[in-house]
Parts: sequence; structure tokens; C-alpha cells
Amino acid sequence: MGKDEKDVDDFFLAAEDEQAISEDEYNSSETSSDEKETPLSKKQKWDNLTEEEKDFKRKKLYLIRKLIRNIKSYPNSNEKYVKKLDKFKHLDMKAVSIKIFNEKILSNVDPARLVWEKLQTKPESEAKIEDNILQAILEDKKLHEILDNATGDFEAFLEERKTKETQPKKKQKPKKRVRNTLKDKMKRLKRRMKDQKEEELVDEMSEEEEIDVEPMKKNRMGQRARKQLWEKLYGNEADHLKKPKPKTVKEEKMNKQKESADTELHPSWALKKEMNKSKPFEGKKIVFDE
Repeated sequence: MGKDEKDVDDFFLAAEDEQAISEDEYNSSETSSDEKETPLSKKQKWDNLTEEEKDFKRKKLYLIRKLIRNIKSYPNSNEKYVKKLDKFKHLDMKAVSIKIFNEKILSNVDPARLVWEKLQTKPESEAKIEDNILQAILEDKKLHEILDNATGDFEAFLEERKTKETQPKKKQKPKKRVRNTLKDKMKRLKRRMKDQKEEELVDEMSEEEEIDVEPMKKNRMGQRARKQLWEKLYGNEADHLKKPKPKTVKEEKMNKQKESADTELHPSWALKKEMNKSKPFEGKKIVFDE
């Protein structure tokens, strides 16, 4: 048996052993639990893989079987296919998935892609074989769809993060703490009383105060207190201290007409009034004993 044939047999056995952990064979496998590595432990390993890793593993096994068929069909090209099999045997699928993901992300960024290619420089023959392997893996439609979804989610995450960083942060205004004492309130009122109008003062007194207990409803100021407040604010210009304006000639005429209209009674009412005056007293006079 030649060296190439022996290598092919070794790779074939390795591929068959790796194929045995596929998902379909786990569901139908029944072996004793006394063995060192039972099918149950293999199933647990398979279940711990992500969907992307499972798809990569299925694709890897499929390509290994394809290479073995090519080796058997084309004996003259054994060296070429054996090299590919050797690459597949030592291929880390997790590293391959990360590389494919990074290349898809960096495909639209020319400077970053150049840096990535410089870091990944390898001998020409090895790089060519590895590119062929990656191309064969990427031809799988299901795997291509999963990668597109993953890259789309990642790009959406980066875009959202970028918008959050560019948005200006709103500065929070410091809250003014209002003391809940009558003395402090009167001091503030006296200090601002000269320069404020009545509307501003009302807003000041109705401002919400920071207190732990529920604030009580404020009662309306009495008339005397309101007059005192207006005197402090407006002095002699307060409305209740101002003299009434003199009436005009027109207003005086209107008042006289109203008075004359009130004094003139209807003839029937005037007659009844006269009759009541002339009518003698019919009541009984009460006399108290002394």
C-alpha cells in the first residue's frame, strides 16, 4: 500500500468518525453507557453548538466526503486533494466563521480591509487553498442566509450606537429647594415686593414646595389682608384708595331719569296708596297693666 493510499484511508476514517456525531445519527443511536465516550455525551456536545456552528460542521463533512470521492475517482491528482484534506482536518470552524464574519463587515471599508489583508498574509499556495475552502463553505445557501442576518444585526447595532453617541446630552437643570417655613417665605416676599407685579407674586405664592408630607390646600386671603397687600404693592395707587372719578353730564342725566322713573307710579298704584292712607285703623290696641 502506497503512502498516498494510506493517507487517504486515514482521512477517510477521520471523516467517518467525525460524521458519526451528526444530528441525525444522535436521534437513532443506541449504545451501552459503559463505554468511555457514549453517544449521549456526543449528543450533549452537539446540543451545545450554535446553529451557525452546526451548519459549518455539516458543510465541512460534506466537503470532506466530496474530496474523498475525488481522490478515488482521479488517482493522478491525489497530491492536490490530499493537501485539501489535510487543510480540512486541521480546520478550526470557529476561526473560519469569525474570519468570514469580519470580511463581510469590512467589505465596505477599504482602509480597514487593507489592514486586515496585510495581517493575514500567508504563502501563496496555502492562501489559495484556504480561499478555495472558504469559497466552498460560502456557497451553501442556508449558511449564506445566516451570515447575512448576523452581519445585518451587527450593522444595525453599530448604527444605533453611533446615533446615540452623536446625540447631544441634555443638561439637567438643578432643582431649586424651597424651604417650607413661614418666616423664610415672608422674607422672600418682602425682598421682591417692590419690583414685582401682582401676577408674579401670585405665581410665587402658588409655587409647589418640596415637603415630605402632602401639602395642605391654601385658603384665600381675607379682604383686609388683600387690601394691606395692595397698599404695600401699589401704595396710594391701589384701587380701594383712589377717589371715584367725577361723573359726566350724560351720566348725571341718566341717573336723574332713573330717579324720576322710580318716583312716578302707575295711576292704579297711586290710587291704592291713597286709599290705604285714608283707611281708618282697624286693629285692637293692646294696653299693658302697670
